[in-house]
Amino acid sequence: MDTPDVRAGPVPSPPPAAPATVLPGPLALGVVGLWAAVNRHLAHVIAHIEPRALGTPCTVGEGAPVTLRFMAEDYARHLHHHLAQVLNPEAAAGKTHLPYA
Repeated sequence: MDTPDVRAGPVPSPPPAAPATVLPGPLALGVVGLWAAVNRHLAHVIAHIEPRALGTPCTVGEGAPVTLRFMAEDYARHLHHHLAQVLNPEAAAGKTHLPYA
């Protein structure tokens, strides 16, 4: 049995990326629904953090410790950053989230 030469012929180009204006399909709507539900749950959890616990130090990865208050507030800032990227990708292009600047 001969093995075909996979090097023969040009490599096909991948299809072009879909434009940002494409309406989401059922899978995307499911992902958005899950994302919304997770964030509603996190908002509930954050709203019920005991005030005395807000000073608790938290370490993520190799980063410096930050307080639980900072983690909760920064999550909201980070969420707004990504929401802006989704709702207006042209305006958000090239912008990065720099919570420590």
